Amino acid sequence: MRIFVLSLPKDGEKLERFRSELARTLPGEVFEIPEMFNARLFSEKRIAEVYDKEKTIKNYETEIGKGEIGNILSQQSIFEKIAEEEEGVAAIFEDDAKISDRLKEAIPYILNWLSTNKHRPIALLLSQPSTYRLWQSTSLGDGKHRVVKVLSASGNYGYIVNAKGAKSLLALNRPISRHPDDWKYYQKTKKINVFSIYPFLVGNYDFDRKHSNLSKERYDMWHAARKE
Repeated sequence: MRIFVLSLPKDGEKLERFRSELARTLPGEVFEIPEMFNARLFSEKRIAEVYDKEKTIKNYETEIGKGEIGNILSQQSIFEKIAEEEEGVAAIFEDDAKISDRLKEAIPYILNWLSTNKHRPIALLLSQPSTYRLWQSTSLGDGKHRVVKVLSASGNYGYIVNAKGAKSLLALNRPISRHPDDWKYYQKTKKINVFSIYPFLVGNYDFDRKHSNLSKERYDMWHAARKE
């Protein structure tokens, strides 16, 4: 399993905290930082090539900001790499992810579960979804965790995709017209299976999102659209 962390150059303090988190919870593991796209520097032509403004407004009644467009492109660059590998698996984290100590023991079981389900396109959230079906869950196999079907969720603090899941997420959001954490939509398409681990394994140090690079942009754009 390859591990990626989404981190901007200016967020060195967050990255170092994540490095410590990973060393504590998954000692010996290394991570990669994908190319972090700055869509604010894109020409209008380049934006139009990767982003469908009209469809986005139809979906949300507002646009997706250029900061988030860049973030989505960075995630899609990871999907491209994993999709090329028949049995590829990627764990993707934000740099302010808070990782549970339980992840170390759970990882072998997670990888085994993914291996037995490699024929299915899967996104496996490590964070807590908004709504889920615990009564439809199955055991992860370690006697401590279950795999639950996600009905809706927000946030990309930590999740895992397999090769087929990566291909599906690319197909579902090119050109970009959906937020990367619109898990309710992705699940409803039935082109990808969205699950989560319960109890949840990843939280966020910035729970109220006061220091998030993208949440303020999304909030401001939503309110600007309401005023219009």
